[in-house]
Amino acid sequence: MTFTVHQDAYPYAKPYSVTHMRSGQPIFDMQTKGGWFADTRLKETLVAHGLANSAQSSSSASAGFSSTGKLGALVLILLVLGGATILMRRRFRGDTA
Repeated sequence: MTFTVHQDAYPYAKPYSVTHMRSGQPIFDMQTKGGWFADTRLKETLVAHGLANSAQSSSSASAGFSSTGKLGALVLILLVLGGATILMRRRFRGDTA
């Protein structure tokens, strides 16, 4: 069984990179809580995988990735981070549904 969770990343946000996940997305036997999440290492991790170190002007349409493979790695990293967040929140809260 495959699950897809959509999470928007804002690596250039100040003072820290943030992500946003819509609540109610199905994963495993539950739904995501959703919300905004700050991460002090997200931008550093994404830059290491090919993201531009700084936001590009609107005249540059490129997202900063040099290949589709790096974009795929970014998506995978975000999915792993989101899934780990969901599982850890569930474990520590003791949710059963």
